[in-house]
Amino acid sequence: MYICSFLQVIKTVREGKDITNYLTQCLDTHLTENPSAGILLAGDFNQLDLKTLCRIFSLRKLFLRPTRGKNSLDQIIASMGSLYNPAIHLPPLGKSDHQCLLVKPKIRVKKKAILRKVRIMRPNNIATLTIRLNNHNWDEV
Repeated sequence: MYICSFLQVIKTVREGKDITNYLTQCLDTHLTENPSAGILLAGDFNQLDLKTLCRIFSLRKLFLRPTRGKNSLDQIIASMGSLYNPAIHLPPLGKSDHQCLLVKPKIRVKKKAILRKVRIMRPNNIATLTIRLNNHNWDEV
């Protein structure tokens, strides 16, 4: 998983750089190294317009309603949005006035346990194997 550094984002804001450009560069770099990676961005995007990022990286919103009054400040967007149910809106935590968002995958794949046989390799078994391998005629291989 790749995460753009939160501290780097704060530093970017302090320096007056455009956060959208910073996130675009982070995602470009990551997708160049991992072309099949999925993208999931979540957070309090107070005054950040995510339309550009959504358009560039084909991201979809995973929430249906505003998270604070009539505003959608807390958001979750993803490139693999079809794999997730719409976000569930939960009450705010602590003194926050923003609703929490919970995202769950649509399908949970239960994998069957794989049984494997393990042979215990005691020193005398290893010695016997070594002798047999040394005495084998390897010309036919």
